[in-house]
Amino acid sequence: MRILKLSTAIAGLVWHQAAASAALPPPTGPYHVGLQKHVAPVLNEADPFWPNNISTSFLVTVYYPTTQDPSPHDWQRPYLDPATAALYEARYNLTTGSLSVLPSPGLIPNAKPLDFHRSKPLPTLFFTPRRRPPTEVYTLLLSDLASHGYCVLALNHPYEQPFVRYPNGTGIYGLPILYAWDEPTVLAVQSTRVNDSLALLDYLPNLEGETGLELNKTHVGIFGHSLGGSAAAATLLAAERERHDRTAASSFRAGMNIDGTFFGPLSAVQQPFLMLGAEAHGTSPDPNDSDATWPAFAAAQQKTTSAYWCWVNLRGTRHHDFSDIGYWKQAVPAIRDGDQQLGSIGGERLVEVWRAYVRGFFDVALVGEGDGGGAGVVGGGGGCGVA
Repeated sequence: MRILKLSTAIAGLVWHQAAASAALPPPTGPYHVGLQKHVAPVLNEADPFWPNNISTSFLVTVYYPTTQDPSPHDWQRPYLDPATAALYEARYNLTTGSLSVLPSPGLIPNAKPLDFHRSKPLPTLFFTPRRRPPTEVYTLLLSDLASHGYCVLALNHPYEQPFVRYPNGTGIYGLPILYAWDEPTVLAVQSTRVNDSLALLDYLPNLEGETGLELNKTHVGIFGHSLGGSAAAATLLAAERERHDRTAASSFRAGMNIDGTFFGPLSAVQQPFLMLGAEAHGTSPDPNDSDATWPAFAAAQQKTTSAYWCWVNLRGTRHHDFSDIGYWKQAVPAIRDGDQQLGSIGGERLVEVWRAYVRGFFDVALVGEGDGGGAGVVGGGGGCGVA
C-alpha cells in the first residue's frame, strides 16, 4: 500500500483538525484528492435536450490522487456550485444556504498529480450519474476512490442535468430536478451517454496532455447510478461490438450498475460486473421496488458468461441513498422528510458501506486485490444477498 507522508508534523495537525471539523466525511485513502474540469468533444446527432438536438461536448470532472497538502481554504470552500446548491435547496424546501455552506472534503483544485514513478497507475474509472444530479452530488464516493489511487473521470451532460458549469465559468441550466421522463427519452439519453463514454475512451491520450495525469488507458472501469448504471452496461456491450473497428488501445475491463433499471436489450456483458442495489431492488413484490430487468440481467450473466459478476442489495437503502443526498439527510435532517426515496440507514454508515463495496469490487475486478468489499460479493457465477 502506498503511504502518504505529510511534509511536517504541523501540516498533519492542521489536516486532522480540518478533517474532524468537516461537515462531510473526508476521503479514507492514503492520498489527498485533486480536482480538475475539462471539456471533451463529441458529436451526438440525436441528443434530446441540446439546442437543435445536436450535442458537441460534455464536461469531465477529474478526481485524482495527489500528495499535495490541502490548505485550510480547501477544507472551508463550499463543495457544491452555488447554483446547484440553490436548486436542491428549493427542491427540498430548505432555508437558503442549508446546502451551499457544506464544506469541501479537502479537495484541491488543480493539484499536482501523483507521480507514480516506477509503479503502474491504478485503473481509470468512468462515472455517469442518474438522470438528474450532476456528478458533484457524488463527491463523497468519487473523491474516496481517488484517495485510494484511482483516477475517476465523471461525465456531466449539459442541458440534461439541472445545472452544469464549464471551466470558463459559463453555467448551463438544464432540466428541472423533478422533470418527468418517458421511456423513449430515457433510451435516447442512454444512447448519447454511451456515445459520450466511447468518445472519452478514445480521448484519453488528449486528456492526459490536458491534465498532466498519468492515466491507465488499458484497464478502465465504468460505473454509474440509476440510468448511469444502465448506460455503463450498454457501454460495455457497445465497446465489445465496436472492438474490431476501433484503433485506440484503451478498453473497458469491468462495469457496475448502482440501483438502476436496465434499459434496452438485455445481454450478458463479458467483463466483471457488479449489480449494487437498494435493499428491495429487484427482489420485492412491491411495484415501487420490483424491477424485472435485474433478475433477467442476472440470468443472462449466469447462462452466457463466466466473468466475475455479483448482485448485492444494501440493507436500509433506497434509490436516492446512492448519492451524497444519502448523507445530506443526516447533515440536514429536513431532507429526509421531503424524499421518500431515502432509506433508514444512517448517513455515516451509508457512506462507509457504499464506499467499501464500490472500491472493493474494482480492487478485485481491475487490480486483482482484496475480497470484493465484503459479504455478498462472490465470483464465478455471482451471488445475491442483502449486506
